[in-house]
Amino acid sequence: MLCLRCGVHEQFHDNLCRDCLISAYDPFHIASVIHGTVCPDCNKVLRNKTWADCQGSAMEAAVQIAMWEVEQKSDLKNVAVEFSCDRFDKNVYFLSGEGRGSYMGIMVMKPLTTEVRLTPNLCVYCSRRSGNYYEAILQLRGIDALDPDQQRNIVDWIIDEVLLQSRKDPNVFVTRDEKVRGGHDFYMGNNSFARQIAIRIHDQYGGEMKVSKTLFTRKDGRDIYRVTYLVRLPGFVPGDYLSGDGSIYKVKRIHSRVKVIDVASGREEHLPMDDAMRMTRLSPGSVEVDAVVLSEGRSEIQVLDPVSMRTRDVILPEGFVREEGATVRCARIDDELYLI
Repeated sequence: MLCLRCGVHEQFHDNLCRDCLISAYDPFHIASVIHGTVCPDCNKVLRNKTWADCQGSAMEAAVQIAMWEVEQKSDLKNVAVEFSCDRFDKNVYFLSGEGRGSYMGIMVMKPLTTEVRLTPNLCVYCSRRSGNYYEAILQLRGIDALDPDQQRNIVDWIIDEVLLQSRKDPNVFVTRDEKVRGGHDFYMGNNSFARQIAIRIHDQYGGEMKVSKTLFTRKDGRDIYRVTYLVRLPGFVPGDYLSGDGSIYKVKRIHSRVKVIDVASGREEHLPMDDAMRMTRLSPGSVEVDAVVLSEGRSEIQVLDPVSMRTRDVILPEGFVREEGATVRCARIDDELYLI
């Protein structure tokens, strides 16, 4: 049977031939003018009532908005739409592109043009940052007892974790961080994340952790609190030495108790946190030295003290295995040498 429209070609579908079917089919539609809102700080775009990520510049934001506004027929398959910016004037972007898809096994295409007018407006996340909004304060105390490198490592780790998580959740940010007397404070935009960081620091470095709340405001009949997480570090980290009660220990691991090695005997022990925090901290850089080996015995080793330049007999601790070489690593504390 012939096409009811042109009367020339054989029918393909709906009493129409292939050419007439395609000419009557409008696969895509987009308004000639589109209005959008973009954050000038982070380039997020407002979609309905949600701020959506948009990588790149305001031009990419205009393209993204146009992509959202394209309407397509429900029976269209294998759809692909693309736009490019022909020109722009301040916050007005003139876009052109093409929509492609498959209808009844036939590839259909349609040129698309639109004008996107962008209104800059701070998103809720940037507005909070600029307004010094925060839900929690992470207070680190005892950090000033550590070496400068150790202090920087802890602070840098917190900032890195914030940046990493903020890529997934824009509510995670630091309004400000500042060095204060006795430690460091972080004002955080998300209370749940601040709590996670506080717990992880406490688990890794030990010490003590306290949580307190202060009433901030009321919203929808509910009290809104700001939470302060105080993490008081023990003042030492794994690798440090502790001296006290006639013993010298090297810190191996910190949790609710402190796992240490008695440097004189080589035996592992666990110290209560309170006891360890009362001991004197010695950093590895201040006590560890390399000593030249002069001779070896079954229970002791003779070395040259690198400070006094005297010959010293050092007892081999339990389980000590000497690595090959002309020197051994020692801890020099109170004029005594200990193999480590």
